[in-house]
Amino acid sequence: MAETLDDVDSDKVMLSPQAVGQIPFNITKEKLQTLDGVTPISASTDEPSACEYVGINEWPGIYLMIYEGRVVRADVSTDMAEKVSLYAADSLLPSIHYLRTLKPSINQLRERFPELTIQPHAYFGLGVYLIYSDPESEFALVIEYAEGKVLGLRAGMLPNVLWVEGCS
Repeated sequence: MAETLDDVDSDKVMLSPQAVGQIPFNITKEKLQTLDGVTPISASTDEPSACEYVGINEWPGIYLMIYEGRVVRADVSTDMAEKVSLYAADSLLPSIHYLRTLKPSINQLRERFPELTIQPHAYFGLGVYLIYSDPESEFALVIEYAEGKVLGLRAGMLPNVLWVEGCS
């Protein structure tokens, strides 16, 4: 089992295509509220919604997308990105530190990480989405990257994790 280029650091929150920390994707919102060490903070109004975001008190800057009552995605703010370790079983992923420090070109990323799908960014002309997805899985991890900068980071279930506008 391969790890990321980060040494797995117990002070960091682990983000994989299947989970963020101890929160697996596809659990119900009700189950989320019973997990030890996780205090959800709802930013939504009392009105029911098919899609909403919930913060986590212990991890400021990580937001969970709840879609039709299930946790389907985690979005990581750029400020929180350095406090996250990326992980995928049997695959090597670029660490946030690697991307920010070495600022690899798209060709270097293709060469070093052939398991990543690289797609053009919807808003940043020179930006791309670095997508890791096991073809036999319903989960993916997405890094938004442009000119040596990590613009966004998310993981979760397909197709929700690929939605550029989140719940919008």
